[in-house]
Amino acid sequence: MKNSRAVLLMLLALTACPAHGSQMPPNDDAPDLIEAKNELKPWLTKVESRIKSSRHFQSASALLKCAPNVDSRITISFSVDKNGSCNNILAVDSTGSKDLLEKGVQLIRDSAPFDEPPNNLPHKDQFGIKAKLSKDETGATNVVCSLGRLTRQRIGKQSLPVQQFRRQGI
Repeated sequence: MKNSRAVLLMLLALTACPAHGSQMPPNDDAPDLIEAKNELKPWLTKVESRIKSSRHFQSASALLKCAPNVDSRITISFSVDKNGSCNNILAVDSTGSKDLLEKGVQLIRDSAPFDEPPNNLPHKDQFGIKAKLSKDETGATNVVCSLGRLTRQRIGKQSLPVQQFRRQGI
C-alpha cells in the first residue's frame, strides 16, 4: 500500500511537470506508475467529455476559432471535491481575449458536477485538474485534461482568480 501511494504521488508530480514526465527515467516502479496513470485515464476522459457537453463549449470553441493566433489556447485549473463540485476555478494560461477567459471559466463551472474522483488518489483535496482547450490545424477545438498538485489552491505559476477577472472587467 505504501508503495502504491508513493507511485501515485510520483504520478501527480510528473503530470504537473510535463517536460520531465515525458522523459521518465527507467526504474523499478515504472510499471506501477504506468498502471496508476492508466487507472486514472477513464476518469479524466469522463471529465473531458463532461466539459465538451457543456452548453458553453460551442461558444468557447467559436472564440478559439476566431482568435488570430494559430496556436490559440486557454488553460483552466480547478479542483473537484468528493461530491463532484468544482472549486478553485482559475485561468492559468490564455492566448485569447478576455471573453475567452470568461467563457473558459463559465465552461468549467457549467460542466460540474463531475463524477467523484477515484478513491485511489492519495490526498484528494491536494490535487487539481488542468483543462486545456486549444484549436488544432483544422480549427477543431480539443480538450485535454491532466492532473496536477494544488499549491495555494491553484495549479500553475500564473493563475488568476475569477474574482480578479471580474475586477478587471472581464
